Amino acid sequence: MTQITLPLAPRPSALGPEVDPEHQHAVHQLPRGVADHGEVLVVDLGLGDEVLPLGATDRGQRAVAHGPGPLPEAGDHPIDVELVGHLRTLRSPAVPGQDEDGRARPGSGSGLRLLYAATLCNFTAFGAYFAAIQLYVEDELGASRSSVGLAVGAFSVSALLVRPFVGRGIDARGRRPFLLAALALLTITSLGFLVAGAVPAVVALRLLQGVAGGTFYTTAAAVATDLAPLERRASAIARFSLFLYGGFALGPVAAEWAIDAVGFTPVWLAAAALGATGVACIVLLPETGGRTIAARAELGPGRRRLLHPAAVGPGLVLLTTGMGYSSITGFSSLYGRHIELHDPGLLYATFAVTIIGVRLVAGGLADSIGRIATALPGLLLGAAGLGVLALLQEPAWAFVGVAAFGAGFALIFPALMAFTVDRVPDHERGEALGSFTAFMDAGSGGGAYLIGAIADAAGFGWAYGTPALLCVAGAVLLVALGAQARQAAAPPAAGGVRA
Repeated sequence: MTQITLPLAPRPSALGPEVDPEHQHAVHQLPRGVADHGEVLVVDLGLGDEVLPLGATDRGQRAVAHGPGPLPEAGDHPIDVELVGHLRTLRSPAVPGQDEDGRARPGSGSGLRLLYAATLCNFTAFGAYFAAIQLYVEDELGASRSSVGLAVGAFSVSALLVRPFVGRGIDARGRRPFLLAALALLTITSLGFLVAGAVPAVVALRLLQGVAGGTFYTTAAAVATDLAPLERRASAIARFSLFLYGGFALGPVAAEWAIDAVGFTPVWLAAAALGATGVACIVLLPETGGRTIAARAELGPGRRRLLHPAAVGPGLVLLTTGMGYSSITGFSSLYGRHIELHDPGLLYATFAVTIIGVRLVAGGLADSIGRIATALPGLLLGAAGLGVLALLQEPAWAFVGVAAFGAGFALIFPALMAFTVDRVPDHERGEALGSFTAFMDAGSGGGAYLIGAIADAAGFGWAYGTPALLCVAGAVLLVALGAQARQAAAPPAAGGVRA
């Protein structure tokens, strides 16, 4: 009997099959190794009692669960085969940069650039709506600030409702279909504004855009975290968000200029063109959720729940910042005109540029000193910025206040998102992200309407002072959440991250 031990850790080589140096028999290994889903090594043995010395067993190898066992072979030459494999074989692709199906992953190079380009297109379009919606409703349609708040907040309401379903859907069906649907819906609704001549029509279109926006961000954030190792997850989220806020910087300024120069029609057409460009980018983007889909299929549909438990704590903290976020993104044009600022679009640019600048370092900060330690100063800084806008209603101070809130929010969001994702298995990542971002929608959607109502009733002082107090409440809640996380945490495993 010939007994062979076959080391199965994948050893891809560009030079062809491995060759036994003594006997010159080629040993062919399939691309992913035997240990992954039942593929086998094919060994050219020849006949007789010849023994192939395939080399010493590598360190760290172990026998797989089914152990040795005789495998009958035609003829008079039975072979007893013992299967061994590396611990990492089941978890790692055979070829770096490829998924299990062999396609290139967009972790670097063109795939990642396509994701960034689609993100920039999407958020430049939605950034243009920040300025255009409030001006269109108040100036073009002659409606009140409460109606402005309703039109602005409608987006967040539908985004809130759709995110949990999107989160579960992208885990089960993949990322690309949802990205494509979101950008296509952005394109169609942008064209719809060409014929929207009343507040109800605007609100209806904004509800549909909320579906598009909620779907795109949840899915794109999942793609970004798919590509990031655990120890650099917050950095990856922060880098991805640079393109989000790059769009928020460009969109409002361009929209303000276009509206002043030629009216609203070019804004709607440009937003539609950006959505179509985003669709073209995603068509070329490979699917990054293959492993998640496989894990979800193996585990079954699972228990349906409205919110993922891991998202509730950090989501409630994020909720307290949502009203402040809406006060900047939904009312800066009206606030700027109230304080006689010549170009209110510069407030949006200040907000976005500040976030971009801080997030260049914020992700790495959350990875190094911890999620809670990064988010807490952000909440206090955000409260201070909103307080400045409430108490010092002057053009120069407006830029200071907006920049302070932007810097604070830049610290808060990636740290809390990473805090959420750290605590869920990969096949629940989309669901957790959908739940987490739903809290932002709840805060910004409800907050937008409240800010409009407060501004109508009591002025912009109270409209910005109220969300400042909410940020302080969020800081208190975050301290309690951090204490609870430290108390419940087990000793960190090698390569773990801080809370």
